[in-house]
Amino acid sequence: MARSLVALCYSLRLYYATVPITQFGSGGGPSEDNVSGHILKSAGQPWEENSLLAVDAGVHLSGIINILEDHKDSNTQSTQDGVSSICPFSEAHLPFKSSRANAGHIFRELVSAFLITHSHLDHISGLAIATAALKNVKKSKRIAALPHTITALRKHIFNDFIWPNLSDEDGGIGLVSYLRLPEAAPEYIWVAEGLSVQAWAVSHGHCMRKHNHRGSNAGLRASISSSQGTSTPAICDQPCVFDSTTYFIRDEITLGEVLMWGDVEPDSISLSPRNFEVWTVAAKKVFEGKLRAVFIECSFDNTQEDACLYGHLNPRHLYEELTTLAKQVILLREETAQDALLQQEASTDIEMDMEWKTSRKRKRMSAGWGDGQRIPERRWDDGPRVILEETDGELAGAVGGDQEDGSAIRRNSAGGVSPKCIVSDLEEEPSEFALSQPDGTNKSDQASVPEDGDGPGISSLSGGDKGPEIDFSLRPLDGLLIVVNHVKDSLEDDVNTVELVYANLQELEKKHNLGCTFIMAKKGLTIFF
Repeated sequence: MARSLVALCYSLRLYYATVPITQFGSGGGPSEDNVSGHILKSAGQPWEENSLLAVDAGVHLSGIINILEDHKDSNTQSTQDGVSSICPFSEAHLPFKSSRANAGHIFRELVSAFLITHSHLDHISGLAIATAALKNVKKSKRIAALPHTITALRKHIFNDFIWPNLSDEDGGIGLVSYLRLPEAAPEYIWVAEGLSVQAWAVSHGHCMRKHNHRGSNAGLRASISSSQGTSTPAICDQPCVFDSTTYFIRDEITLGEVLMWGDVEPDSISLSPRNFEVWTVAAKKVFEGKLRAVFIECSFDNTQEDACLYGHLNPRHLYEELTTLAKQVILLREETAQDALLQQEASTDIEMDMEWKTSRKRKRMSAGWGDGQRIPERRWDDGPRVILEETDGELAGAVGGDQEDGSAIRRNSAGGVSPKCIVSDLEEEPSEFALSQPDGTNKSDQASVPEDGDGPGISSLSGGDKGPEIDFSLRPLDGLLIVVNHVKDSLEDDVNTVELVYANLQELEKKHNLGCTFIMAKKGLTIFF
């Protein structure tokens, strides 16, 4: 009985477990006290060493101190739409009296790793400065990122010029270690107790140099002006597109996931559009009910022109990107419904065929074949039978008898005809955003885009040629939480950019009805998924 109660309590704990994400900073500057910084913890994990994961750290220690100070004399909780103002560290055993000392304890003992999206200062400055508190630690503090970000930190931050080399590489003193994450790896990588990640590189605009820019995968020539004012063709030594990262973060207890974007530009104007691949993966997780929230930037309101986005999003482009996600979810629903219908029809055909064979056997028995007499083998003219065949990737109908090797009819574990036998009616064409690869292949060969415009952007919002209409009446993103962050302050009287961005998004949602819920990030708030 006692064991049953324990098992029941554990099951309820997992069922109701939620993962909190606290924002130390929610803005995109220019004020340095409110830039990117998050921290999260796995559902049901105890507050112990390596139980916290920091995502970006433009703000870090000061963010922890401010939250502890704000909740020092208050135990009240206010929750609305999954957003809470309760102290996220209320259940942690904090051994010191002051908020500053407890913040140091959280940083040194509880934070397992810093997951960095890119190396811009508004995402790493808090981390660099906080490393001065790494004294008497048991092991080095890990910085996890894609290799290009690690290279930037190693060469340009922890290099004994901008900041002391505290790493365990290049002759450093070993207070910091680097974890180079693989890109788009099939297996998630452990980064904290109960939390694992998958990293995808995305584009964050091009460089500021005055030449013809090239994308990360494009071998385009650039025209670089010499000091005499002449134009000399040359090949860019380095890609002009600056890479950022988006992370799928999975809670290993609930198996729920959150998608956290670093700074990113829209595919529709990018030299190296890569968001579509991320949305395609995310769509499957939305369809399966695994993706609970998306944290994504929107730096400007809709008055900001494309030429002045500088690798960021405004509400119009953010909604374009979400529409790409919604289209992929709709396609998955339609494909699943089609597969179910085909399997049902195949099962019906098999049942009818079995009934036909049974009736033929009864007729033969009634004609005297039986009682030890050999029944003649079935002839081709005994009766027609439709068999699904796979011929050069196409579906073909054939008339014939049973095939013992099972090559004519392929069945899945449920007993129906495999969807692999079915060819979709939607023909695919290369994406208009395809870029040539170094090996001469086309990017669209790796991730083709249907001709109905399911690629980057949506024509109804971007002003491009309209493709077939997509029916959003079923609200394909219903229940998905979109947390909008990195809004830049205009530093002007009577101008609230956060409110303008929210109003722009609500207007677009009212018109197009994707079904998602928008929440504007705010410093100090905790969001559960």
